Amino acid sequence: MTNSVSAINSELLSLLACPDCRSDIVPPLHCSGCGRDFPITEEGIPCLMPRASRVLPAQYADPDYVAYHALTEKDAADLYYSEKNWLFRSIHHSAHRTLDAWFRGRHRQGYAIDIGCGTGDHFLYANDLKKIIGVDSSIGSLRVLLRKFPSACVVQGDAYTLPFRQSAFDAAFSIYNLEHLWFLDDALKEVQRILLSDGSFYVGLPAEGGLAWTLGRKISTERMYKKRYGFDYGRVMQIEHCNTAKKVIDRCAAHFSSARRTFFPLPLLPLISCNLTISLEYHMSKAQGDNI
Repeated sequence: MTNSVSAINSELLSLLACPDCRSDIVPPLHCSGCGRDFPITEEGIPCLMPRASRVLPAQYADPDYVAYHALTEKDAADLYYSEKNWLFRSIHHSAHRTLDAWFRGRHRQGYAIDIGCGTGDHFLYANDLKKIIGVDSSIGSLRVLLRKFPSACVVQGDAYTLPFRQSAFDAAFSIYNLEHLWFLDDALKEVQRILLSDGSFYVGLPAEGGLAWTLGRKISTERMYKKRYGFDYGRVMQIEHCNTAKKVIDRCAAHFSSARRTFFPLPLLPLISCNLTISLEYHMSKAQGDNI
């Protein structure tokens, strides 16, 4: 890693803030408050992880889970079943398609952030890659994203301490991400902090905890991962997807104003157990923005 800021455009730099003390970031990727210098990878990814990570429960030390997580850092492209199977890909992109349509109908000209962007599935829908910033804690996933979208703007960061200034974004996406976050309320407070007072939050969820999703996993990804890697994939997903869809929806409603939601593939039967993915739009009122 280097400390060169040449790969980072000035507009991105103007949005960044230190994840530790919230002070401005100045060239060459230096915190103006605590004095910390942040590295940049050879691919040009600025790494703005906090000094201290949250302490997770003991189940995160499960051997199968640790092995699974190590694969995401090696090369995330080989892990994502959605890239290999047309049916799974169609299901996976259902929330992306819906949220993109909603976003286009409301979005102004500000910046959008994709929190937990992974390998960049939502970047397929971006009109202007300069106006969307992808954030993920996984360097492996961000490297895959940049191979697919060389001009994309990405940052390695932590969802619990996002390395951005307050009220920096007009819109935030979190698609197939919130179900992974143990400290869910802390992550949602961070979304509130970085959104403008009238900003929008677009959430895509697997129907985790529902019958259709559970059965679908057992006949698809669970079998594939067991055969390829020898994982107890069901156990891994109990840890990885620590939040059910219902829990995520309930907690989002506690932090934001709900605008609309839809279900896939049965929008006329809006039950978690009967569907596979859920798309939700939330707004942040002026009062919420003023209280951050």
